[in-house]
Amino acid sequence: MSGDVVVRLENVSKYYKLYDSPRDRLKEALSPFRKKYHKEFYALQNISFELKRGECLGIIGRNGMGKSTLLKLVAHIIEPSSGTVIVNGTVSALLELGAGFNPEFTGLQNIYFYGTILGFKRSEIEQKVEEIISFADIGDFINQPVKTYSSGMFVRLAFAVQTNLKPDILLVDEVLSVGDIFFQQKCHARIEELLSKGTALILVSHDMQMIEKYSNTAMLLKEGTCIISASPNEVVYNYYRIEKSTDNKKNISIYKNYTKPTNNEPSLSKDIIWPAIENFTIPNLTHDSSVALCTGIALCNKDNIACNNFNIGETAYLFYEIKLFQDIGFPYGMATLINSKNIIIHAKDTLQYDVNETLWSTYRAGTVLRFVQSFRLSISEGEYTLSIGFGHVNPQDVPLIKKTDYSKRSSNMGSILGIVKPIKFSVTAHNKNLAFPFHGYVDLDGSYLLQAL
Repeated sequence: MSGDVVVRLENVSKYYKLYDSPRDRLKEALSPFRKKYHKEFYALQNISFELKRGECLGIIGRNGMGKSTLLKLVAHIIEPSSGTVIVNGTVSALLELGAGFNPEFTGLQNIYFYGTILGFKRSEIEQKVEEIISFADIGDFINQPVKTYSSGMFVRLAFAVQTNLKPDILLVDEVLSVGDIFFQQKCHARIEELLSKGTALILVSHDMQMIEKYSNTAMLLKEGTCIISASPNEVVYNYYRIEKSTDNKKNISIYKNYTKPTNNEPSLSKDIIWPAIENFTIPNLTHDSSVALCTGIALCNKDNIACNNFNIGETAYLFYEIKLFQDIGFPYGMATLINSKNIIIHAKDTLQYDVNETLWSTYRAGTVLRFVQSFRLSISEGEYTLSIGFGHVNPQDVPLIKKTDYSKRSSNMGSILGIVKPIKFSVTAHNKNLAFPFHGYVDLDGSYLLQAL
């Protein structure tokens, strides 16, 4: 096996013997002629693939199609009925909630216990203990028996142990859906780090966006057989075409009733009403407040009421207030929307709007600046966070900033403060007739025309 290849499966199959009754199992065991009283159920049939360092293989398919069985074979939890499984390196497997933990041990004791099971020396674990505890972020529960943990705490600790010990191969089976959005974002950032440093990843998920984000190649399993192994986009396309063909036939007639939002940009009038004070939250002070201070943030719906649950296509209004303690040049604000997979869905500063250049001036200490940014949330269902930025520019630099690409324009923009993830909100589908209005992260405005000649 090549040095870069860490996992290789060659014509691997796994079957289980199914008996109609315990009596049949006994009759087969005692049969002098080795008569079969069982049926063979193939969880996997003739699976082959190679996985190299730093690569990700995504595995998709409906429940019961053999995805988890495949991961257990790679983890050597079970053995194949036929074929060859070759693994070159340490394997960490996030397969089942709390697997590998002793429920009577505390979280701290389980760090050593679990790390030892994974094949790491005690000295190696000790070097990582504080980092593991910090990442898991379960507070004083680290000294409590894990049998008292919630499902989220289990995943936090298991993920922290397995990823901080830097395995050669990481196996993940759906568990990243457990935990709040902040922990999910942290997990995705860690996965990106591990991939960049050469860890190989086998990922099982029903989240097609996650499969497309990480996978170099993907595999679609159906009844234990690989239907297609190709690029993630091609495999996901075939998943919806093959696995959901029945559902699509049922829903095809309702597409004519689907009305997309208008393509007019959400606008803010000059006399827009600032929300009542009870709608605002005061962010934690995480920046140098000698120049400016954020005194309040509110995410509101069209009625100017603080809201953290929106429907797809609704417009959200972000209000934030900045108090200046020093004179600055022309100010700018910035909002960044990040999904649960730590992907920036949208980021826009106020210099990227159609700004009236005649209004640029110096703003004096003591001034209170009020920013309002609006967003039509034509994005996929899920949880999101909003981050806020604030800074200033010299008016004479604005023409250059407008013409400079995103990676370089920041060198001409003076950042003053950043408030990371002070707001969490969710977006859900609202069209009762269409449960799946689009695929991907963003719903792009458009239309279609069909002609029959």
